[in-house]
Amino acid sequence: MQRLADALAQVRAMSQVSVDGRLARTLNPDEELAEFERRLTKMRSVRSLADAETPPKVDVDALIARWRAERPSLEGFTRREVRAMCWDARAASDPEFVRTLERISTYASNARFLRGLWYVHERQWRLPTSESIERLISQQAADARVTSSWLREVRQSPGVLGGSAPEAVARKTETNWREAWNNLQRLGITPDGSLGTRAIDRMVKRWVAEALSFRKSSRGADAFEAGYHGLLSHPRIGRPHFLFTVEELVGGVDGASKEYRARIASWILGEERLGHPARVRTRGNWVGVSARTRQLAIQLFAARDLGAFFEVLIGASFDDQQRQPFWQRYVNSPQLVNFSIASDSNDRQRLVARLGRDHADVAKLIGGPAQLSAFVMHFSGRQEIVVAEMSKSNNAMYLYDARMFDKGVGSIQESSKFQYHSLKSTSLMLNRYSHTTGWHDTFESILRHYGIFPGSR
Repeated sequence: MQRLADALAQVRAMSQVSVDGRLARTLNPDEELAEFERRLTKMRSVRSLADAETPPKVDVDALIARWRAERPSLEGFTRREVRAMCWDARAASDPEFVRTLERISTYASNARFLRGLWYVHERQWRLPTSESIERLISQQAADARVTSSWLREVRQSPGVLGGSAPEAVARKTETNWREAWNNLQRLGITPDGSLGTRAIDRMVKRWVAEALSFRKSSRGADAFEAGYHGLLSHPRIGRPHFLFTVEELVGGVDGASKEYRARIASWILGEERLGHPARVRTRGNWVGVSARTRQLAIQLFAARDLGAFFEVLIGASFDDQQRQPFWQRYVNSPQLVNFSIASDSNDRQRLVARLGRDHADVAKLIGGPAQLSAFVMHFSGRQEIVVAEMSKSNNAMYLYDARMFDKGVGSIQESSKFQYHSLKSTSLMLNRYSHTTGWHDTFESILRHYGIFPGSR
């Protein structure tokens, strides 16, 4: 009923509207649109549609057919048609077409015609007509009165016109890596064109080399940051360039500064194309990355998490047995396959707070004493073994055959929880070793027996 009442009210309101004046007359479209037409004409006179950065909408196939029939003359073509052909590779790569343009000054000196030639040139770098096109652009760019922004940018970028253009673009960009993609756009270079692809390749390699040169200092993280935001995070970066960057930058973590290692770890975990290399849900992202680089990434996280394990749960000043520096050497071992932290709820909260909720990967340790955690490491030497080190002192080091651990305790790779009593089960383990006097040498000898050796750090 309410909807019916509303409809009746609307009808009554409309019936009271006066139809005198303009509403009573039949409208003349020419008269009513006269002001709009006047303004449109004025706009066209101020700026031609030919100023656009895209080719005119014409039948280019028909134009090319006419050109081939009438070459080398362009007398029968309008300016708009000639400009359209400049954007077509069949014309722009035709030496006779470009020579004809050079002879007609109104075309040769017109930035809008040159823009089409430049587009084809950079897309298919290099054309048979490249030198002629670059000469035309160079002459126009040298004019101090030039108003086209891309021509001004070319004038300010030595080497962009020539065979070393990719390297020239990279040199121009390395002063500020954050502007990498913007520089391509300002120069009128498309990222997926032939010149753009080569330029990006040079830029990526120069940036990676710069980041690696600073990897042992506090500047390494900043160098990574600039290139990441300016190059690597762009959605149009190619898979080959991304994989190259992963190989090089992750490959540089060994011996790098704390800041660099932390930034690379943060990038891996926050990057949707990567994630933890040893976890089930993200390990598929590492297809195409070398085994050595994946291994370095695992070691990177193991070292980070081991540091948190001892510093947060024990405190550096309370590590009387110097367990952290001992195991820090082994999480950098080439034989390290995987690792996991298993914690009770209180310890788990503390570790998550330290590592960050998005970056923490801490399994649950069920059925054990309060505030007890285990750092579990899987090594592959002469035999596949698993070592478990407890957070609280005066606990032994537990040694397992990897297959028995996987079957009886849980999978380091897949389990989100471990049973405390299974972890300390004498029927499952190979042996247990106490941290008595001289334990460092004893443990090192035991691990060496299984073909496990400490890493470089």
